[in-house]
Amino acid sequence: MTYRYCFETILRGSNHPGRIRDRLAKRLAREQGRKQKENEIRQREAAQIRSMISSLNSTIASLDGSIAADLERSLIQDPQHYAFPISARTMIARRDNLKGTVAALSDRLAKVEVILPESQAA
Repeated sequence: MTYRYCFETILRGSNHPGRIRDRLAKRLAREQGRKQKENEIRQREAAQIRSMISSLNSTIASLDGSIAADLERSLIQDPQHYAFPISARTMIARRDNLKGTVAALSDRLAKVEVILPESQAA
């Protein structure tokens, strides 16, 4: 008895089940890789934001100390008075701007941290 071996050839444009399965597997692998990269980027962004917030908080604390020292040397404590120290005014303005920046960064961090658990669950 003679066996004949027949090799099935798949035409280039055909929708052979094996080819469809391979395409789906490649697409799934690309999607998973993309999601993993997005998660890494978000984690890196969250770490950078936390670092900036920490740095800004230490700067704010330093400014608070400088403002207090400047006001101790001054005879006038009322910020509305014309003779209030200009250096204290500028430091207070800078401190207030930094507090606003910290608030904005905290909001951004909250948004990033909400996205992170959702994407890690998928």
